[in-house]
Amino acid sequence: EVIVAVFLPPSIDSIIAVLAILKAGGAFLLLNPLANKKRLDSIVEKTQPSVLLTWQELIEDLPDSDLSIIVLDEKLLSRTTPGGEDLKAGTTLENLACLLFDPWKDEAPLGVQILHKGLLNLALWFRQRDRLAARDYLMEISLDDPGSSLWVLLPLLIPGKVSHFTASDSLQRRAVPAKLSWFRLLTASKQPQTRRPSSLPIEVANNLTVNEATQVAFCGIVSRGSRDRAWHIQREPVSNASVYLLDNYMNPVPVGVPGEMYIGGAGTARGYLREPDRTAERFIPHPFTDEPGARLFKSGELARYLSDGSIEYQGLKSNQVKVRGYEFNLHVIEHALQEHPSVWHVVAMVCEGEGQASEKRIIACVIPRQKEAPTADELYAFLKDRLPHCMLPSDYMMLEGIPSSAFGMSELRALFSSEGGSGTQAAASGQP
Repeated sequence: EVIVAVFLPPSIDSIIAVLAILKAGGAFLLLNPLANKKRLDSIVEKTQPSVLLTWQELIEDLPDSDLSIIVLDEKLLSRTTPGGEDLKAGTTLENLACLLFDPWKDEAPLGVQILHKGLLNLALWFRQRDRLAARDYLMEISLDDPGSSLWVLLPLLIPGKVSHFTASDSLQRRAVPAKLSWFRLLTASKQPQTRRPSSLPIEVANNLTVNEATQVAFCGIVSRGSRDRAWHIQREPVSNASVYLLDNYMNPVPVGVPGEMYIGGAGTARGYLREPDRTAERFIPHPFTDEPGARLFKSGELARYLSDGSIEYQGLKSNQVKVRGYEFNLHVIEHALQEHPSVWHVVAMVCEGEGQASEKRIIACVIPRQKEAPTADELYAFLKDRLPHCMLPSDYMMLEGIPSSAFGMSELRALFSSEGGSGTQAAASGQP
């Protein structure tokens, strides 16, 4: 279980490096060169990898440490000759395969320990569910950290059927190669795709990412249903995963009632690296089985059962807010706004102003699809027939990108609190 860090952007070299580490019996740790350097330093300090793989041009951006470094260049690769026999690494299903860190959190990093059995289960599930054939084209698109999410491609590579993958914004920009006659789009995100672009011959499959469940916990196909209800995406759990929706007293909730997701099965991680207390807090003994050592992961995510038995994701439990005397989940607002044809991505937040604006207000931070952003009046008119009055945002702020960290989001909240909500676009007339 030797940990090897890979300090590379998503590329052919990073995929080869990960496969080589696994083949040699090690565990890989993906480090995103674009991530905050202070955070990278803390991750390296916590994990203490034995060696780091990178490119020569990235040497100056490396985390501060005394790591042994291997530079991947043409000279090194030219000295490498493939052997005639497979390596006998001696790894088992219970051995460590990789470490994952949540890119959205600026708190002390928690390294999720993913086991080989979880990775193998995910790979076999992909192959069985998609019935991969030689003609298939698979694209992995992530709205999260591209470095950490690259490893999700591994289950797609293992069957040997991946023909094409691209960056996260290519579909939105209609940059899909014209020669592709059919392909399946896979998204890995907390905020899923909610519709299929009619101009592209694709099938969209959303993967709900939970690191502690070996990244992919649920998957659902996006239908061509009514646009204003398209965020109600039905999702099915990964094979060999047990999912329970429980209330605060660990009782199963009835159909239609939101409950916290608890996830168990083959994909359940070993726990958090060198964090026994946090592991015991989130990985609890399985109360519904007699299997020795079985555990459930307490996800902090809300979901509910639909009448057909499928599961509908409701968002983070921490996104449950109370504004103007009404309690609701900000995730619903985000999904509703993302249905607007000119909106690509949305993050809703609650801010508390000062003085006369001291009451809590809902702010919608929007990334538009085109340079010409929709107006606040246009977005308000779009939402007023889709959401209750109490859930309508007070302000809309057009951004080029959403901050990918808790610190960045707190800065945005501070901006609205101090300036009374004056963003790039003011509140629409008639809004709360």
